[in-house]
Amino acid sequence: MNLLQNEVIIRGLNKNNGMMILRRAKIEDLDDILNLISDGSPPGVKISPTEKSDKSYVEVFHYIDQQPTYLLAVVEVDQRIIATFQLVFLAFLAGGGAQDCQIESVHVARDFRGLGIGGLMIEWVIQLAKQHKCRRVQLTTNKSRVDPMKEPSTI
Repeated sequence: MNLLQNEVIIRGLNKNNGMMILRRAKIEDLDDILNLISDGSPPGVKISPTEKSDKSYVEVFHYIDQQPTYLLAVVEVDQRIIATFQLVFLAFLAGGGAQDCQIESVHVARDFRGLGIGGLMIEWVIQLAKQHKCRRVQLTTNKSRVDPMKEPSTI
């Protein structure tokens, strides 16, 4: 499975009406990703500064990056990471091995929320899922969110 080997250019929805780059995350992005996750997570799910230095995050990053059916992606504007999400493609015996695409951990930087960036990421994922003939796309959310579809940190 070839998941996002090249950058994808998205135009028109950032603050400067310029260009956003959707790309596979690199290990150098890990601190920015953890900050986005912590800032966008419900109370009690935040990542503390001491946790961010834990080497297990580096190990998990490498594990995700090495899996052919996983993708940890970021959106970049002017060399700043402003959003992230993770995908997992799951295969099932039902339907003759049909796949589902699961979207996890969608986070957008606080000062870029409300601009449609989360929606653009989801649209891109849906197109990718169609290319891989997935039978469905699922978006997960933390059970502590009261109304996740209305929270700016989701879509």
